[in-house]
Amino acid sequence: EMCIRDRYMGVSTQSTWGQPHITNLNEDPLLTGKVVYYLNKSQTFVGKKNGNPMPDIILGSVGIKPNHAVFSHEEGVVYIEAADQEAGESTFVNGQALQEKRKLEHNDRVIFGTNTVFLYQDPEKIQHKKHDEPLEIDWEQAQTELLMQTDKIRQQQQQEQEMIQKQQIAEKMKEYETQYQAEKQKQDELIKKQQEDYMQKIKEIEEKLKKETEIREMEIQKKEAQRQFEELQAMNEAAKIQIELEIEKKKKEIMEEETRKQYKQKEIKSLEHKLAKYMPKITELNLIARELHRNVTFSVKLAYYYTETNQMHLEDEKKASKIKLQIQVYNREESQTYVWDTDYFMNRYYLIKELLEQYFEAGKLEIPSKEDDPFWDPPQPHLIGLAYMKLAPLGYLMDSPCDLSIVNEKGQIGLLQVNLIPTDDKFEVNLAEDDDILVEDPRDLLNNRLNFSVYVDQALLPEHHCTDTFVEYALMNEEEHIQTFKTKIVYGKTNKPTYKSVTNHFYQVISEKILSYILDHNICFKVYGHPDTTIMPPQTTPFSKTFTQPKTIPQVDQSQNASQKPKNCLLYTSDAADDLLCVDLGGRRIIKKKK
Repeated sequence: EMCIRDRYMGVSTQSTWGQPHITNLNEDPLLTGKVVYYLNKSQTFVGKKNGNPMPDIILGSVGIKPNHAVFSHEEGVVYIEAADQEAGESTFVNGQALQEKRKLEHNDRVIFGTNTVFLYQDPEKIQHKKHDEPLEIDWEQAQTELLMQTDKIRQQQQQEQEMIQKQQIAEKMKEYETQYQAEKQKQDELIKKQQEDYMQKIKEIEEKLKKETEIREMEIQKKEAQRQFEELQAMNEAAKIQIELEIEKKKKEIMEEETRKQYKQKEIKSLEHKLAKYMPKITELNLIARELHRNVTFSVKLAYYYTETNQMHLEDEKKASKIKLQIQVYNREESQTYVWDTDYFMNRYYLIKELLEQYFEAGKLEIPSKEDDPFWDPPQPHLIGLAYMKLAPLGYLMDSPCDLSIVNEKGQIGLLQVNLIPTDDKFEVNLAEDDDILVEDPRDLLNNRLNFSVYVDQALLPEHHCTDTFVEYALMNEEEHIQTFKTKIVYGKTNKPTYKSVTNHFYQVISEKILSYILDHNICFKVYGHPDTTIMPPQTTPFSKTFTQPKTIPQVDQSQNASQKPKNCLLYTSDAADDLLCVDLGGRRIIKKKK
């Protein structure tokens, strides 16, 4: 058994120990150094088992080409070279992509594909190292090095962008300063000319005053000239102040724009960190889906989360929003779209990798049932849009019948007919129609009872997103807690659903907090429905953005699916390390199966 294993790995256990070689680095320290490939041949090929020529080092992980790379042993020096440009982009030496033939040094880190990591060992540098002595570099150091190189390139690009922005701001400030100085000089010249004209007029008047018969008339003319000069001087000063105010306003706008850009860059930097963590796994799952012949595509979705209070305009909501990364799944086999949070995605990630391992081990493709299929989820309702209404009219016992605009990230996409009706204790009489009841100051309601009904009549929705719709909203209850309410579901596809939903509410005693909530807050109506399954997105979808609420929309309980009885996994020994894919998947986690 030892001879067969050594011949498969290109190993001669005693005589070749002094030869240059590579050994594996694994996320599990117990599996590190269990695989050794000696590079004593003039050329050692790397690739999949179907490569031509047959590779000496056979890898089975995602991202490896049939003929991927080659190690060259030339006069005691080992070189590595990618088979082509595409293979070089997925081969890294010390964190840098392999663009050309490169000489290997002792302890160089070589990464193939997404997760196959080796450490190059030079026998001249390890003469005094024992055969079973631990390696100086581990898997985590190699991965950290790759991430640091990626971050370094991104930081350089960001610094260049910031430098360009600073130069643009400096040029704008210089332009406005030049404009201000030109306007100021123009005003100064005008004032100087007016002063000269005034002095000339005064001089002429003084000459005329020498004549006694014209003294009174000259005095009047002098006063009139003085008045006109003062008016002109006041007008010029006002114009000068106006110009200065406009310049200051433009400067303030520039600074505010710069502040918004800095906040946006900070938000983008945080998002890039998350993308660096999840994008490789999303790419890997797309490759696995293709390998398993599954018509399922994974992509990134950016969701905007914000609070429901005081958010009446979509533009204001965008300024107060926070981006959350989600994973959108297009299952074209079932004509369904799912949205997974990152925790749920990671659970499905390991289940799908386990399915791939079973496929490689069995050598044939077996489609599991829907309950055991990690690519499938039951249909879930999607948030169509939001509609906002002020609660303030209730503070004056006024009803509010209106057609609210339903909005999302695309703007207005529909209408919702609702009404807030103040009522008597039996919820039968609309108090707004009683002329004898008049509330001029909402504080008159303090320590009194308030009854009202929320009436959701009907809606006008987009044609492609109007199946099995319902409306949900939240209000502060009598215990001063936010409580969620929902209308009935209108089953079937219709873009004009009729809900006719009336929900009665009351506050037994209106406190200061409840009154403040009524006067300052809005009620947010959230319209849910299922998309038209006949309209599926294209095969490749760019990043998508949507506006959602921090509260969970009705959907299948994912945490319940992720908390079932775990399945026992095998712990692979060094003998099992011949198959690197097994080493990557085996013995490190207990993968939770979906029910």
